[in-house]
This record gives sequence, structure tokens and C-alpha cells, in this order.
Amino acid sequence: MTKRTFLVCLLSFLCLAAHAQTSIVGRGIKAIDGDTLTILGPRNTRIRVSLAGIDAPERKQPFGSQSRKSLASLCVGQPVVVYDGQKNRYGHLFGNVYCAGIDAASEQLKRGLAWAQEPVSPLHEKQYLAQSGKIGLWADSNPVSPWDFRNRKKK
Repeated sequence: MTKRTFLVCLLSFLCLAAHAQTSIVGRGIKAIDGDTLTILGPRNTRIRVSLAGIDAPERKQPFGSQSRKSLASLCVGQPVVVYDGQKNRYGHLFGNVYCAGIDAASEQLKRGLAWAQEPVSPLHEKQYLAQSGKIGLWADSNPVSPWDFRNRKKK
């Protein structure tokens, strides 16, 4: 880890430590899709992390590739701090993810490349702004949510 990377991680930690419990500090190495990434954590362990609060298009869905590339541009090669991490039903870590000090979930919503999971939340405000501006997937006349896409695929 370079000195600059270490300082960014430290500053991110100090700014947010008062509000949340730090789970993992590492470096982004791969975006799996628009809401999941792999980080290189302590002792060079690879950890899969899902961004809490959002659901991004699936890889084979319209805007799926753009969403993944957006998350990669935010996080790959950057210091990553995961706050309030918990295990999801698949055993993967999920939490509030900050890449180089940027809230990755909020940024994906601002770019119009994900849905807020909760209809009433601060994250939903970011989605609303993207919808209003027809940014990203909201430029589509009939965007399909990832959960609807998954349900259609099962049938």
C-alpha cells in the first residue's frame, strides 16, 4: 500500500469512524457487477463485498455492463473501507462501502446505475435525482429492476 493510499484510508476512517463500526479496510481489485466487488483485505485475503442499500442491474440486463464498469472506476485500485459489515444470506459481506472516501452506493445511484432498495431513505433521494434527469438506466423508457429481471428469468 502506498503512502498516499494509506493516508486516504486513514482519512476515510477518521471521518466516518464516529458514526459507524469499521469492518474491513483493503484495496478494490475487481468489480463483479454494479453492486458487488472483491477487495484485497488483511493478510492479502480476497473478500467479496456487496454494497448495502442498492441493487444494480444484472450482468445480462441492459446497463449491467455500464454499472459494473462504473463501480470498477470508483473502487478498483482504490482504498476501500467497509462500515457496518454483516454477512448476507449467501455468506458474503455487505455494508456501507467507501472507495477513496466516496460512498460507492450513493455514487452508483447518482450515476443512474442502480436502484435504492428502500423506497424511503437518503439513498432514494439520489435515485430520484437520477430519474428526474433521465441519467443512466433512467434514460430507458421502461427500465426493469434487477429483482423483476431475476423473477422473469426464473419463470
